[in-house]
Amino acid sequence: LPDQRIVFTGDCLFSAGCGRLLEGTAEQMWSSLDRLAHLPEETKIYCGHEYTIENLRFALSILPGDPVLRNHLDRIQALLRKGGSSLPSTIGTEKEMNLFLRSGDPVIAQALNLEGMPAPEVFAELRRRKDRF
Repeated sequence: LPDQRIVFTGDCLFSAGCGRLLEGTAEQMWSSLDRLAHLPEETKIYCGHEYTIENLRFALSILPGDPVLRNHLDRIQALLRKGGSSLPSTIGTEKEMNLFLRSGDPVIAQALNLEGMPAPEVFAELRRRKDRF
């Protein structure tokens, strides 16, 4: 459809996650993710890999009582059991559940004991924790 918005995010943005920092800095990756987060909410994202369940489990390890994350995990698991796919996602959905896109949210900083820290530093700590998850 000509008016449909689509972005191919490759290994930068995944559903409920983001790529590893193999090249560049956390600040550069945060800048890229922040730019993606400012796309229109209906923009469909197509990422390079299907890691949604693992990414949501990681997110719940950071915010264990979050009903939005739990709802998304339950919904995606049901979809996959029926042979469906979690992809594509949308920017709007990712802004709700993707902790990496929410690195500027004080709730995320508080969960990491990083209150008052800038978003790139919160992002870097999230990525370090995901690397060890």
